Amino acid sequence: MRLRLVLRVLLSLVATVVGCGIASAQAGTAATPSNLMRGAYGLERANNDLLHYTLDVRVDPAAKTIRGTVAIRFRMLQDGSRIQLDLTPALNIDSVKLRGKDLKFERAGTPFFVSFPKALKQGKTYEVTVAWSGQPKAVGRFGGMVYGTDPHGRPWIYTSCEDDGASIWWPNKDQWRDEPQEGVDMHVAVPTGLTAVSNGRLLGSRDVGGGYTRWDWRVTYPINNYDVSLNIGTYAHWSDKLVSQYGNVDMDFYVQPENLEKAHVQFAQAGPMLNVFEKYFGPYPFARDGYKLVEVPYAGMEHQSAVAYGNGFKNSYIRPDWTGVGISPRFDFIIIHESGHEWFGNSVSAADPADMWIQEGFCTYMEDVFVEAMYGHADAVRYIDSLRPKVRYQRPILQPRGANSDPPIDQYFKGALMLNTLRSAVKDDAKWFSTLHDVATHFAYKNIMTEELVAYMNQRLGRDYTPVFDAYLKYTAIPALELRYHDEVVGAAGNAAGTVDYRWDSPVANFNLPVRVGDPAHWTTVQPKVGEWQTTPGSRATFAVDTNDFFVRVVQDPSSEITAAAGKEPLPLAGWRLVWSDEFNAPDGAAIDAKKWNVEEGGNGFGNHELETYTNRRNNVEQRGGNLLITARREDFTGKDGIAKPYTSARVTTQGRFAQKYGRIEARMKLPEGGQGVWPAFWMLGEPTAEFKDWPGIGEIDIMEQIGKKPGTVHGTLHGPGYAGDSQLGVPFNLPEGKKFSDDWHVFAVEWEQAAIRFYVDGTLFGTETPADVPSGQKWVFDHPFFILFNLAIGGDWPGNPNATTKLPTTMQVDWVRVYEMQ
Repeated sequence: MRLRLVLRVLLSLVATVVGCGIASAQAGTAATPSNLMRGAYGLERANNDLLHYTLDVRVDPAAKTIRGTVAIRFRMLQDGSRIQLDLTPALNIDSVKLRGKDLKFERAGTPFFVSFPKALKQGKTYEVTVAWSGQPKAVGRFGGMVYGTDPHGRPWIYTSCEDDGASIWWPNKDQWRDEPQEGVDMHVAVPTGLTAVSNGRLLGSRDVGGGYTRWDWRVTYPINNYDVSLNIGTYAHWSDKLVSQYGNVDMDFYVQPENLEKAHVQFAQAGPMLNVFEKYFGPYPFARDGYKLVEVPYAGMEHQSAVAYGNGFKNSYIRPDWTGVGISPRFDFIIIHESGHEWFGNSVSAADPADMWIQEGFCTYMEDVFVEAMYGHADAVRYIDSLRPKVRYQRPILQPRGANSDPPIDQYFKGALMLNTLRSAVKDDAKWFSTLHDVATHFAYKNIMTEELVAYMNQRLGRDYTPVFDAYLKYTAIPALELRYHDEVVGAAGNAAGTVDYRWDSPVANFNLPVRVGDPAHWTTVQPKVGEWQTTPGSRATFAVDTNDFFVRVVQDPSSEITAAAGKEPLPLAGWRLVWSDEFNAPDGAAIDAKKWNVEEGGNGFGNHELETYTNRRNNVEQRGGNLLITARREDFTGKDGIAKPYTSARVTTQGRFAQKYGRIEARMKLPEGGQGVWPAFWMLGEPTAEFKDWPGIGEIDIMEQIGKKPGTVHGTLHGPGYAGDSQLGVPFNLPEGKKFSDDWHVFAVEWEQAAIRFYVDGTLFGTETPADVPSGQKWVFDHPFFILFNLAIGGDWPGNPNATTKLPTTMQVDWVRVYEMQ
């Protein structure tokens, strides 16, 4: 690649990424030169507007090759002598022609740049034909272009390339901003006896000789490049009609012949689903082209007018109950979700992968709209709330534009929960659903960015919700409603009364979400402000926050406001009975209570290649100031086991003193500020059982683990047979950007019952694991007593070893630890 080409593309990229206003360090995809060029909308892309593609391809299942031509018709938006197209380096470009004459082209990884002998003129239409050939390489989540066989050994070939782009198998302008406004024609030649199913309407098929049949398809609407798809195999076909208030729509179904009977039963869900979506989001967007479900050997994909289906003709998704609340088994997730993308994804499309939440967040919310329409509001509330444990809190949803960067999975669940929160804030379902309807129709067949969507919704809803969108989309953590209680007892009956202070904690200074609080039978809507306390009547015993309808955290008595003595007496928790605790109230310098705790000693690395020796010395473990202090130090030390290590610390356990089966286990802690290589943990290990004597069979519950190089993140995880180490179950929890767990006190907890373990930080549920999450064939081992551990490790396989930036000594503080049983 020539230096001038690199410089031109990179300068274009910088302008595009900076325009997004989000730090590039948050990107989830490596900023390789190819990704930079694919993501950027530079001059050689911006100077033209796509009009139409005509693909003419021949697919050879035996040789696993593709060859063909694509005619790319476009209109010049300004004079120019070069355009950018894209094709993976794994495939050959055989020629590029304009009016039959060869053009020069220059490859730069996936992008290639076509040069014209004379400048193309603004306003004029041109058509370039690219011939290509080769063996596509399987890449991406579903394989890209895969040459496989069905269970009966027959060829089964498909394309699915949203993540990696359509340029993995055909030459095109591979970006999201510009779609061919006049559609696509597809001519697909395959061995006779196979069927080639693609997008749009089937025009016909004909024998082209040499043992091949050509199938001709036409798309008459704009279409995303990655939606253009091939499905080649042995298919049975039947047709139906969607009876619609907007005019009937042709429906076609393609499945393997052996699955025809069960497909007729399962695909009967399609019609009622489309009727629901038409009611709330307007007419089916691709009526001229029709609607198809096409069986494929992977989970599914929202290919426009040819929805790919691979859910095994059964309800739910992945597991018998995808959401864990008994609603998913009532419908086929893939039919509902992927078909919902016909409205959000295929009709209303994001102009950049960074704005992909417009597709995935809205479509996930459409699942809940479907549930409400079919089963009622109460089930819809249960369904949307079941998505909360699926939020991972890893990165902000909005990622840098122009970098071909994949947004995090939170675009699905956090995006849907945000939309449901907005519905609750609007408090006018007629206005809310008419707004969604108008969004889907106003932006139909358009590629938009978040700012355009937000501005339109603000206008339709009659209020500026930009700060709400910003808080949920541009930051990892969700807003927190902070509460302070001022209780008193009045009246002869001793009724509790008093006041509750409330305020928002959000990095968005003008965050303006109203929220319902007070008595659940008679909610009061309040408008908290960021950082400014307001007061309403209420008491700790009766005051509630509507977290079913508002996706927010609730922080009770934020610790920065609590006096030194606060939190030392266990407060009653509704529905729970305290069975064991340690408040660490011994005199300063006292040893830990030997009736409750063991202090483990040794430096054997504990299976993790840790670098410390654990001791029982007071300068590593003591009580002081009403807290347990575990301090890690940099010092050469040889323990009683004769192992010399360069660091000391402490590890305490209740093994042989106390163990618990089921309940709520919690601790109020301030984590150390040590940095790289520091590894604090609050966790539980199972007692040996008749079946399992050792880890991981005995089970491990990590209520809180942190690695020091990520000071704003903690992890809640489970380890067991077949799901230990890197295969553990669990999720992280992230504080708002810039905040650290060492800055303040936090309460870490699990609620553990027979068939679920839920993880909490400061009362916010951030993860749930159930037996359904355990890998197939493995055992859920959280059914017997577990004992408690606190330790502060240094170094090891997960956190890495300390370096020059590590701050030692450093101390982990525990205010109290409490165990409750369900009453």
